[in-house]
Amino acid sequence: MNRCDFSSISTCLKNHISESNQMSQPDFLYELFEDFMDDPTNQDFSMDNGLVCRWMTGQAKISPKISAYYSKPSNQEKLAHTIH
Repeated sequence: MNRCDFSSISTCLKNHISESNQMSQPDFLYELFEDFMDDPTNQDFSMDNGLVCRWMTGQAKISPKISAYYSKPSNQEKLAHTIH
């Protein structure tokens, strides 16, 4: 049985995308969270490669700052559009 968490979903998405793009994990998350990263209030946020790896493998929870940003309905729509 597969789990439905950030790690499993993001890995599934990355595997689908990276087949043609050979995208690294940080590049993938920068694309996935593009709206978050482009928001001026988050200009001081950076993704550490080690932390990104732990997010992708499920060893660490996604940043509360990212979770809080995408908990707003308008930002959920942006994320859905990005994923689409």
